Amino acid sequence: MEEEAAIHSRLFLKTKLIIKYKQMEKLVDKAIKFWKKIGKENGWVLGKRGVTVWINDDGNQVDSCYNPDNENNKSFIVHHISGEILHVIQK
Repeated sequence: MEEEAAIHSRLFLKTKLIIKYKQMEKLVDKAIKFWKKIGKENGWVLGKRGVTVWINDDGNQVDSCYNPDNENNKSFIVHHISGEILHVIQK
């Protein structure tokens, strides 16, 4: 399984997927907005902990979650198969 993920990760990096910083910021902002809305609807106090956004080879969001116990307010862009962190955004 790890070998398959490593192979996919290398292939992923060789694709023409180039997500510019602004595009990554938009993915993070969209996920934060979504989770804040869900939190408000459910009475959750989410604070500023950032999100993790999983993307596919085309740079499209596959899933996201609000980060638990993240005092540094970092958000992560992660490849959905390899689990490789592609970018970290501090917001």
